[in-house]
Amino acid sequence: MHKIIKSLLITMGALFVTQLLIQSKANAHEPRTVADGALNVAVGWRVEPAFEKFMNAMDFIVTDPIDVDDPQLDIKILYLEDDSQDAKIIKSATLEGDLRRDRSNPNRFNIDVLPTKAGAYG
Repeated sequence: MHKIIKSLLITMGALFVTQLLIQSKANAHEPRTVADGALNVAVGWRVEPAFEKFMNAMDFIVTDPIDVDDPQLDIKILYLEDDSQDAKIIKSATLEGDLRRDRSNPNRFNIDVLPTKAGAYG
C-alpha cells in the first residue's frame, strides 16, 4: 500500500513540475522600461509560442499599478538571425493596425500580427 501511495505522489509531483514548465514557457514575456525609465512593461506574443501563418498578436502589458490611457506606440517587429539575446536583426517593420485594450485587464494591449516566416522574432 505504501508503494502505491509513494508512486502516486511521485507521479503527481512530476505532473505538477511539468505543468509549471509549460506555464513558464507560455508566459515568455520580456520586462522592459519605457518613457525614459518611468514605466515598467512586459512585451511578448499573446499566444506563446508563435507559429508561422497562424494569426497572433503582440502583447503589451503595463506592469506598474497605474491607470493607463490609450497609449501612443510605434511598435516594430524584428525578424532575427537566431533566438539569442544579441541576435542580428535581419529585417524590421513597424506594425500597422489598431492597438486594442484587453477586456479583462485595462493595462494590457494587443495588436494583431501574422508571422509569415519560421524563425526568431523580437
